[in-house]
Amino acid sequence: MSAQTVAVPVGARYWISSNDRPVWQEKARRTAALVRIGATAAMAHRLKVDTPARLTVTVHTPTNRRFDPPNAWPTVKPLIDGFVKAGALTDDSHKEIPETVFRQGEKTGVKSNYRLVFDFETLGEVQ
Repeated sequence: MSAQTVAVPVGARYWISSNDRPVWQEKARRTAALVRIGATAAMAHRLKVDTPARLTVTVHTPTNRRFDPPNAWPTVKPLIDGFVKAGALTDDSHKEIPETVFRQGEKTGVKSNYRLVFDFETLGEVQ
């Protein structure tokens, strides 16, 4: 099994939580920016994921406040779409990424900045 890791900083102005209710235009603007951020990060790290792979996303937040890591999904999904756009992943379907796990990371120490660490662990054949 091989592993690939990429860390992606995300400014608070682009962050989308499952608890947010932005108007659709604002959500579309943030989503498009996140796709670009993901594609840029994949190219900068020369990310190339062998699939199928288990994805672990570690969410580093700007404060020590309580946080529910799976609430980061609306930010994570467009970043993964950016990885696909950059060619780091062939697709992001259940066949390529059959499992996604979220974990809480450490405080970033940078006000208003999040950091998402994507760990892809290549699996054997998945049915």
